[in-house]
Amino acid sequence: MKRPKIVYLPFNMEEVQNKIERFNIKHVDMSVMTFYDDRVLSNVEVSERYFVFDFKSFAKNILNSITNYFTPEKYSFRINNGSQEIRLIGEEVMIKDEKYFKMFNLINSSDKTRTLQMTIGLMKEVNASPNVAYVISVNNENASVNGKHFYKSLPEKLDEFSQILPEFDVIIEKQTEILLELAEKTVSFKSVVEKMMEKDEDGLVKSCQLMRVRMLVKSLSKNSGYINKEEFFGRNFYDLFGV
Repeated sequence: MKRPKIVYLPFNMEEVQNKIERFNIKHVDMSVMTFYDDRVLSNVEVSERYFVFDFKSFAKNILNSITNYFTPEKYSFRINNGSQEIRLIGEEVMIKDEKYFKMFNLINSSDKTRTLQMTIGLMKEVNASPNVAYVISVNNENASVNGKHFYKSLPEKLDEFSQILPEFDVIIEKQTEILLELAEKTVSFKSVVEKMMEKDEDGLVKSCQLMRVRMLVKSLSKNSGYINKEEFFGRNFYDLFGV
């Protein structure tokens, strides 16, 4: 099932808090149930390893602290079965005649369909595709935290994000510097992908790196009007990177 399209509304703190308040997740025995206005949206069985992320409390707390870093001007709040997303868009930042926006994005699922994703920084919307936006990333650690719902690992990811958030202004500054540098250069897509797929200390490419590249390839080919991604990027690209 497709996710609902993004609809932005003027930011109103009371309105957003009210929508969040109507949402609930309950962990009963080995099941996780998701409710909105007491209506059951999903009910899934989970293992003992599953960590139930308290989306409601986290979203309410982030609303109270995010204004320390930027002023939200519009928002989107989407729920689809057990998937939840809240996006806050702040003031405009002009870089070389290109328009970017300060943003915070939180994606979660309580039905095992998605990992927890928390992202801050600059975002660029795609005019031709209102449902598509690109988040500008300095590196894998600075702008986004992503984690599976496991007891052993997710609490550490939440702590990691709590340390990143106070660096919001620093992240914006770094992203702006990189965008200014790129504006003066011709960038090879092959070089971008090679950078995204750099091997770690053990000589391995992480699955999350491959996922990001696949998402980028799919998005660029779709927005360029090509149905066949090989036609857009060429067979050699797939032979080189296996995506």
